[in-house]
Amino acid sequence: MLVRSVSGEPVVCLEAIQPDRGCHHLFRVPFVERLVQNQRDLPIALMMFNAAICLVPFACLVYYSNSHWVGLAYVVFLYVVLFGRYICMLHEFAHNRVFTSWWFGFVFVTLLLSTMHGLPVGTYHLHHLIMHHKGGNAWGVDYSSTERYQRDSFAQFVWYWLRHYTPPGFVVDIVRCCARWGKGGLGLAYGVCATGWVLLTWYMWARVHAVGTLWVWIMPMAISGVATAWGNMAQHMFVHPLRPRKCYAFEIINSRANTHNFNQGFHATHHLDCTYHWTELPSGFMRNLAAHRAEGALIFQEIENPMLLLWLFLGRYDVVASHMVGFRRMGQAEAIRLLKAHLRPVVVVG
Repeated sequence: MLVRSVSGEPVVCLEAIQPDRGCHHLFRVPFVERLVQNQRDLPIALMMFNAAICLVPFACLVYYSNSHWVGLAYVVFLYVVLFGRYICMLHEFAHNRVFTSWWFGFVFVTLLLSTMHGLPVGTYHLHHLIMHHKGGNAWGVDYSSTERYQRDSFAQFVWYWLRHYTPPGFVVDIVRCCARWGKGGLGLAYGVCATGWVLLTWYMWARVHAVGTLWVWIMPMAISGVATAWGNMAQHMFVHPLRPRKCYAFEIINSRANTHNFNQGFHATHHLDCTYHWTELPSGFMRNLAAHRAEGALIFQEIENPMLLLWLFLGRYDVVASHMVGFRRMGQAEAIRLLKAHLRPVVVVG
């Protein structure tokens, strides 16, 4: 039985018994269900069309108005309303063929929507599928690994962002990773496309339309670099000090991260078996409870990954400990010692 680690109160994983707790999209769009290969992925397709319907006219308005205030409103809307859900949707899109037409999905999502969210063409897919899942957060294999960083240090996070999530960093990392796994041609094509996109964006800003290009393309690229660095650090901030390469790191249950963001809190379960459909992750978590206990996985509830990381940066280990769920009760001091042990830099030899 799961209990709150500090208080000892019993805990139930609501996602496992109430699979339809929340709404993953903003509004319905007619006829989208006809484009979807698996009806379980209809919420993903709806989120994609929600983003397109909102962003494309808004971006045109930024260019037409030539106003920095309209541009600022565009960026605020993008990150307050859409970005979090979109990235979680993109994660599921990378693992599941959502649309019956592969080409439609590639052009609509990878070329248009991802670029409008500040992610140059192919960046997310190559990083997540080739670098991250093959490397598993292992230093020297997954080039965006968090292992050797002090993961409750904001200064370390800034260095992590500058090194891996600015254009020079992610382009070099992805090209190196593709070469490592025998996909040098793909890596070269990506490097050319990403570099070309950055140069084209600079040209549009300098020579074509400074205001529109600044707010629609440049600002999202800059902000999304910080946001994705924060997200990756938040999902891999806890690393088992004795078994750092094990997938049993930590999970989040009973959270908005699951209710509205395609069960993203079940990150360890996803890494244990990435063939789980996003709707199956809560049941997969429950089936793996014994292994989570044996491996010493950390479990949290009623909080999201980004907020966990923020509380750690603020030194509020007590707040983080209050959200811990485990298989036994422990004192707050013990819970905090356990947290800190999972946050120290890890160096794996060999």
